[in-house]
Amino acid sequence: MSPYDQLFDLDQINDDFAQTDAVLVLKRSMNPGFAGIENDLFVHERTMMVFGDAKQTLTRISAALKEGG
Repeated sequence: MSPYDQLFDLDQINDDFAQTDAVLVLKRSMNPGFAGIENDLFVHERTMMVFGDAKQTLTRISAALKEGG
């Protein structure tokens, strides 16, 4: 398994974000979580929401990146 195929808990990698160019966070909807708290990342100016089946969407993104797009 490559390092790009691994899943991590936020506590494991939080300190690494200062050196990170991009992050993919998978979530099923834009609804607030169990606590009912809205997520500021959903409306942040540097956030892009990509909707769709996670496996198909990530496969397409990966293929586009490999092609240089």
